[in-house]
Amino acid sequence: MTLEVLNTAVLATVPLQAEGGGGGLLAQAPLILLFLGVFYFIVWRPQSKARKEHEELITTLKKGDEVVTEGGFIGKIVAVEEHLVVLEVSDKSRMRIKKESISGKYGEPEEEESK
Repeated sequence: MTLEVLNTAVLATVPLQAEGGGGGLLAQAPLILLFLGVFYFIVWRPQSKARKEHEELITTLKKGDEVVTEGGFIGKIVAVEEHLVVLEVSDKSRMRIKKESISGKYGEPEEEESK
Protein backbone atom coordinates (compact mmCIF):
# COMPACT_ATOMS: atom_id res chain seq x y z
CA MET A 1 0.00 0.00 0.00
CA THR A 2 2.80 2.44 0.72
CA LEU A 3 4.25 1.70 -2.71
CA GLU A 4 0.97 2.72 -4.36
CA VAL A 5 0.91 5.98 -2.39
CA LEU A 6 4.53 6.69 -3.32
CA ASN A 7 3.83 6.01 -7.02
CA THR A 8 0.82 8.30 -6.93
CA ALA A 9 2.85 11.09 -5.28
CA VAL A 10 5.66 10.79 -7.85
CA LEU A 11 3.25 10.75 -10.77
CA ALA A 12 1.46 13.81 -9.42
CA THR A 13 4.71 15.81 -9.42
CA VAL A 14 5.67 14.91 -12.99
CA PRO A 15 4.31 17.54 -15.41
CA LEU A 16 2.15 16.24 -18.18
CA GLN A 17 3.48 16.80 -21.70
CA ALA A 18 1.18 18.08 -24.37
CA GLU A 19 0.31 15.76 -27.16
CA GLY A 20 2.03 16.36 -30.47
CA GLY A 21 5.64 16.83 -29.40
CA GLY A 22 7.68 19.76 -28.20
CA GLY A 23 6.15 22.59 -30.20
CA GLY A 24 8.99 22.97 -32.72
CA LEU A 25 10.89 26.16 -33.33
CA LEU A 26 8.41 28.38 -31.51
CA ALA A 27 9.10 26.57 -28.23
CA GLN A 28 12.87 26.95 -28.72
CA ALA A 29 12.77 30.63 -29.76
CA PRO A 30 13.29 32.03 -26.23
CA LEU A 31 16.34 29.81 -25.75
CA ILE A 32 17.79 30.90 -29.10
CA LEU A 33 17.17 34.57 -28.28
CA LEU A 34 18.80 34.13 -24.88
CA PHE A 35 21.84 32.53 -26.50
CA LEU A 36 22.14 35.36 -29.03
CA GLY A 37 21.83 37.98 -26.28
CA VAL A 38 24.54 36.35 -24.18
CA PHE A 39 26.78 36.04 -27.26
CA TYR A 40 26.29 39.74 -28.05
CA PHE A 41 27.09 41.01 -24.56
CA ILE A 42 29.97 38.61 -23.81
CA VAL A 43 31.72 38.36 -27.19
CA TRP A 44 30.60 40.80 -29.86
CA ARG A 45 30.20 44.06 -27.93
CA PRO A 46 33.51 44.01 -26.00
CA GLN A 47 35.42 43.04 -29.13
CA SER A 48 33.80 45.84 -31.12
CA LYS A 49 34.55 48.35 -28.36
CA ALA A 50 38.21 47.29 -28.18
CA ARG A 51 38.56 47.53 -31.96
CA LYS A 52 37.15 51.08 -31.96
CA GLU A 53 39.50 52.13 -29.15
CA HIS A 54 42.50 50.70 -31.03
CA GLU A 55 41.48 52.47 -34.25
CA GLU A 56 41.19 55.73 -32.30
CA LEU A 57 44.65 55.17 -30.82
CA ILE A 58 46.14 54.57 -34.27
CA THR A 59 44.62 57.74 -35.72
CA THR A 60 45.84 59.93 -32.84
CA LEU A 61 49.51 58.83 -32.96
CA LYS A 62 51.91 61.73 -33.26
CA LYS A 63 55.61 62.46 -33.12
CA GLY A 64 56.96 62.27 -29.56
CA ASP A 65 54.47 59.70 -28.22
CA GLU A 66 55.95 56.77 -26.31
CA VAL A 67 54.28 53.53 -27.34
CA VAL A 68 54.41 49.78 -26.77
CA THR A 69 54.23 47.38 -29.70
CA GLU A 70 52.52 43.99 -29.70
CA GLY A 71 56.00 42.44 -29.60
CA GLY A 72 56.83 44.31 -26.40
CA PHE A 73 59.13 46.97 -27.84
CA ILE A 74 58.93 50.36 -26.14
CA GLY A 75 59.93 53.41 -28.10
CA LYS A 76 59.33 57.02 -28.98
CA ILE A 77 57.70 57.90 -32.29
CA VAL A 78 60.05 60.03 -34.42
CA ALA A 79 58.04 59.96 -37.66
CA VAL A 80 54.51 59.07 -38.67
CA GLU A 81 53.77 57.87 -42.21
CA GLU A 82 50.50 56.70 -43.76
CA HIS A 83 50.69 53.07 -42.62
CA LEU A 84 54.01 53.06 -40.72
CA VAL A 85 55.66 54.75 -37.77
CA VAL A 86 59.35 55.08 -37.05
CA LEU A 87 60.21 54.23 -33.45
CA GLU A 88 63.41 55.15 -31.69
CA VAL A 89 63.96 52.26 -29.28
CA SER A 90 67.39 53.42 -28.05
CA ASP A 91 70.03 55.97 -29.02
CA LYS A 92 70.55 55.82 -32.79
CA SER A 93 68.40 52.69 -33.08
CA ARG A 94 65.21 53.10 -35.09
CA MET A 95 62.58 50.67 -36.29
CA ARG A 96 59.89 51.04 -38.92
CA ILE A 97 56.72 49.23 -37.86
CA LYS A 98 53.12 49.09 -39.01
CA LYS A 99 50.69 51.27 -37.09
CA GLU A 100 48.42 48.31 -36.42
CA SER A 101 51.15 46.59 -34.40
CA ILE A 102 51.10 49.31 -31.74
CA SER A 103 49.18 48.03 -28.75
CA GLY A 104 49.07 51.20 -26.66
CA LYS A 105 50.77 54.26 -25.31
CA TYR A 106 53.50 53.69 -22.75
CA GLY A 107 53.26 55.31 -19.35
CA GLU A 108 49.54 56.04 -19.42
CA PRO A 109 47.49 53.98 -16.97
CA GLU A 110 44.82 51.89 -18.62
CA GLU A 111 41.17 52.29 -17.59
CA GLU A 112 40.93 48.77 -16.17
CA GLU A 113 43.98 49.23 -13.93
CA SER A 114 42.66 52.47 -12.45
CA LYS A 115 39.26 50.99 -11.51
